[in-house]
Amino acid sequence: MISASHVGAPYLARAIESLLATLSPKEQAVALAAALGAEDKEIASELACTLSTVRTLWQRIYKKTQTTSKRRLISAIWNEACRHCLSKPMSFIERHDGR
Repeated sequence: MISASHVGAPYLARAIESLLATLSPKEQAVALAAALGAEDKEIASELACTLSTVRTLWQRIYKKTQTTSKRRLISAIWNEACRHCLSKPMSFIERHDGR
């Protein structure tokens, strides 16, 4: 089951918001689910739609993001999520380090 409780999901959601702002909420949900490791069949089940609909959403995502591969898109999402994740602890450390 796809859930925001997955480890890293909050950072992934933030990454998707900034990286994929042009996507519809459903397209963002597909990208987030894929980044969390869900297969298209599981995504279809969670979104209560058909596999064909998920494939159509992927085509729209590819067009809007100018990508042609789930792997590259997911990599970009995780890279952005890591950037968000690393930036927050650094500011926390700096505040408590007296800098």
